[in-house]
Formats: sequence, C-alpha cells, structure tokens
Amino acid sequence: MTESNTFIIIDDREPHELVEAVQALEIDVKVMQLYIADVTISEKTCIEIKRVKKRPNYAPFAKYREYNDFIASQEDNRLYRQARDRRDNYECNFVIIELEPGADLFTKAIPKQRFDHMIQSMAVYYHSVFLYSSSTEETAQMIADILARDIKGDHYVSPINKRPRPATLRDEQINMVAGLLDVSDKKANVLLDIFKSPWEILTWIKNTTIRYTKGGNPKLAKDQYEIKGFGPKFFLKNQKMLVGIEENDQN
Repeated sequence: MTESNTFIIIDDREPHELVEAVQALEIDVKVMQLYIADVTISEKTCIEIKRVKKRPNYAPFAKYREYNDFIASQEDNRLYRQARDRRDNYECNFVIIELEPGADLFTKAIPKQRFDHMIQSMAVYYHSVFLYSSSTEETAQMIADILARDIKGDHYVSPINKRPRPATLRDEQINMVAGLLDVSDKKANVLLDIFKSPWEILTWIKNTTIRYTKGGNPKLAKDQYEIKGFGPKFFLKNQKMLVGIEENDQN
C-alpha cells in the first residue's frame, strides 16, 4: 500500500494485535516507546487510541477504569495533558475511541453531557479530531487511511519520536480547570489568576447560590462573588456535575 521509505511508529505498549492488523495492510511498522501519542503517522500527524471494553457482569462498577481508558485518562488528568502535547507538536492529531460492542461509553461519573463537553473542548482548544472504531481491525484501517492521506500531501516527512516539553504546575492546573463545563484554557487562566488554585475555584463554584426571578430565569444571589463571563448557567451546570446539586435544590 505504502510508497518506499514510508513507515509508521506504534508505541510498544499498544497490543501486538494492532501491530499485526496494520502490517496485514502492507504497512511498514516500527515499534518503540513513544513520548507523544500511540501512533505517529508522519512528522505532522499522530493518533491517540482510547479503548472502551465491555465490563463483565461480575466486575465491580468501581473498577470501570480498567475497562474505560478514555474516562480513566480524564480522571487522572492525562487526557488534557496528552491533548496539549499533541497540539503543540503535531499539525494534525486524531483520537480513535475503540468501543467494544456492548461496552458502556458513559458512566454515572461521566454522563453523556459531560462526555460531549470533553469532546467539544478537545476539538476546539486542542484541535483533536475524533473517530470511532469497534475493533482492532477497524482501527488499523483508520490508521491506513490517515497514512494514505498524508502520503498524498505535497510535503510528506517520515515520522519521528518527538518529546513533549516538561509540564509545569501551572500547565497541570490549567488542564484540570479546563475540564470543567464551559471553561477554555483562557478562562482557566483567568480563574487561576484570581483564585490561585483549582481547590479554591471548586469551592467558589460549590458555594455560589443561584436564585430565580418570577419569570423562572436563574440569577446569582446577592453578595455572590461575580466574575465576568461566568453567569448562573455556568454554576448550575458545574454544580450538578461536581456535587449533584439540581436546579430545584436552590429554589
């Protein structure tokens, strides 16, 4: 399939089945530990793979992290750090969510609304393109299609193993705060400049009281600390997600 002297690099922590499936498509593969992403297609393109497996009925729900890599990486803050590294080092970065048939993509901790926000945030702020696969073979075919696209370009350059810049404490704090609903990197910076830490930001969100007008519209209660760009809907969404406060609870 590929032209001479073209190859891709697959991280050595990826399952061997993926390497075999890609090689079956007549693609040359080099296997090594990658610093960024799970697959590098070219000098400008990389791919991250997140697998969601079907959880056996006997498995405790608390262990869903073992079956849902996407959510596990969000909880330990890898998701946004990885996205930042891909954005900063590659022109094009893809995320393939390999969803095993029958697997649960959403959880009580990460419901569909929260998941959709995460996808939108990564697309807008980290330029990630999301693709969905249902098997290793389908993932391999997507890798082949992305490689074919790059080869057709005018400036194809073979992949290299790029190193990310070291993350600072501020980077990690921004990644954490940007995981809130309706918060971009820019807004995360604003909040951190004011509150100094994610903990103080979460406390501010939790303790902000929302009231309703006679017409049923939400508004901040009197004497609440207001910041431009963070209205009542911001607090309602994040209070519901973080501490389970429903709109009616504040009436």
